[in-house]
Amino acid sequence: MIKITKRLSVLICSIILVAVSSVTFFAQSTYVLADDASIFSQQETTTLSELMQSIGEETGWQIIVHTSNDNISSDNMETYYNNTYYDGQDFEYDSVMLVIDNASNNRIILTHGTAMEYFDDDRMTEIKSRMKPYLSQGDMYNATLEFLNTTEEFYSNGITEDGSYDNVTINENYEKQKNPLLYTLSHYGVIIGVVAVIAGGVSVLIVYLRYKDNGKKGTYDLNANSVVNITDSHDEFLNKTVTVRTDPPPSSDSGSSSSGCGGGSSHGSSGSF
Repeated sequence: MIKITKRLSVLICSIILVAVSSVTFFAQSTYVLADDASIFSQQETTTLSELMQSIGEETGWQIIVHTSNDNISSDNMETYYNNTYYDGQDFEYDSVMLVIDNASNNRIILTHGTAMEYFDDDRMTEIKSRMKPYLSQGDMYNATLEFLNTTEEFYSNGITEDGSYDNVTINENYEKQKNPLLYTLSHYGVIIGVVAVIAGGVSVLIVYLRYKDNGKKGTYDLNANSVVNITDSHDEFLNKTVTVRTDPPPSSDSGSSSSGCGGGSSHGSSGSF
């Protein structure tokens, strides 16, 4: 009975913690709606949250809408967002992010991870053009709806062939940590290939020079330089028992752990549009 009570207590505490964290800024694995500037009404917040969750589940990206009065620019936006909602840990999700900052009048769209491929420069221009009429009227709700619907449309239409991505920022430390082998091959593959070819060529040359005479040069003529005398002999084996004890190595209770984080590549557009 005591064990059951303890389990129920743990379960109830977990439910309360989840409920409190979700109320703070409507964070789910598929979306984050952080209306710090109080732009949206309760009904608008509900509608946006449902749409963002649906798009997030469909695309596999985290859909983010963040409103602010903190004078956020494209230069400090990611740092501000990470410090505010991720305790200083860099943001690593495959994501699409819209930031509306009333203080600076900045409207920032940023993509991370696999979502970058769906938002080339032409599509960035297109989504801004679709949002601009609503933004110019101060209708942030419908501008956000347009952003979300266009994001879903871009995903449904697939990756643009031969798209350009001029406004791309790459964090090499993150790429190195996420996939060290891929990072090494992509950055140093040519050098590694050249070194491997040279090393292989030298090895082949050495083997060739050493065995070009089929092993006959410099060999010892056994027939001309040795005498073999065969006499009667026998070996005698005596019974003998040998006991061997191997002491086990000393035990060790050591262990190790590691952790790391880093912001990945991003593609975005910003400014008042």
